[in-house]
Amino acid sequence: MGSKMSSRAKRGQSEIISSLLLITSAVALGSVVFFWGLSFAGDTQSSLGGAIFEENSKVGEHFRIETVYFDTTDLLDLKLKVYVRNYGINSLNISGVFINNVIQPSIPSTLIGGRGTTNPTAPLDFDFTFVSGETYIIKVSTQRGNTFESHYRSPDFP
Repeated sequence: MGSKMSSRAKRGQSEIISSLLLITSAVALGSVVFFWGLSFAGDTQSSLGGAIFEENSKVGEHFRIETVYFDTTDLLDLKLKVYVRNYGINSLNISGVFINNVIQPSIPSTLIGGRGTTNPTAPLDFDFTFVSGETYIIKVSTQRGNTFESHYRSPDFP
């Protein structure tokens, strides 16, 4: 009778130990999945937050070409000066100037402060051989992808 009892006790202990091992394995696997999910959610949230911030920055960028000056003081060296005014809340970085949909080379990247800055207008100077009395489509684009364009007529000169 003693041996029967000990065999039952061992079998009972074995079932308890196997149940505990099963529960421990399930908790460990659940923890791994939980922490992986947290990490995945954090990465997704951070990339989404960056995209939303960039879109909000783009929306807060408002500017226009204030005036275009066709410099004809030296007919052998024609120059163009485009004045851009930032009236938005964000600073903007001019990344390109296009004339008749052709990007102009050697335009330095220009940062113009937003509303409340001391000088929200900046001139963009560059050499451009324009023709007397011609109309040009001038477009300014920013690093965030916003653009402003309008038509400008060069002055008549001999």
